[in-house]
Amino acid sequence: MIEFFSGMPEIVFCLVIFVCKVCEIIIQSLKTVFLVKGNKTIATVLALVEVLIWAFVISGLISELSKNLFWLFAYCLGYGAGFYLGSTIESMLAIGTMDVMMIVPAEYTERVEEYLIKKGSGYFIETCRGSKGEHAKIDVILPRKAAKEIRRAVAEICENNIFVTNYDVSYMRGGYAAKLKTRARGH
Repeated sequence: MIEFFSGMPEIVFCLVIFVCKVCEIIIQSLKTVFLVKGNKTIATVLALVEVLIWAFVISGLISELSKNLFWLFAYCLGYGAGFYLGSTIESMLAIGTMDVMMIVPAEYTERVEEYLIKKGSGYFIETCRGSKGEHAKIDVILPRKAAKEIRRAVAEICENNIFVTNYDVSYMRGGYAAKLKTRARGH
């Protein structure tokens, strides 16, 4: 495989190594996310593409990397850039479902609930007491893509008097969750 690139200027070959490694790691990152989120079909297709890149380009380079520090540097830089870009793309895709748990002072509960009803979100509100008095614990199950907007809006309603945690939901059944799953499939 190295012979194929032998006529190229050094900088172009380094760029080829970098781009191939970036693509491989982006695909590897997304494949893992899709697999963890239960989408085996997309994960399988990405695995196939990843192996093709490995088989045709990367495998031929591995034994040669120690002979040229520029190639090694391009390979390492491609790995790091691919990891960063893969995680950035995954964040933008926001695959999956989340439980956004918010603790807000009791006086904001009604306004937050009105907002959640207007948005059509499934939620659960529980009254609780904390070190600073009465609060409401509000759990909202929603697609990850919607989580940022809900957190922002509720923080605004509560004048930033809010504590928020997010949990990935790997399994859900019945109730609002059934409606959410159907909507996610496009039915």
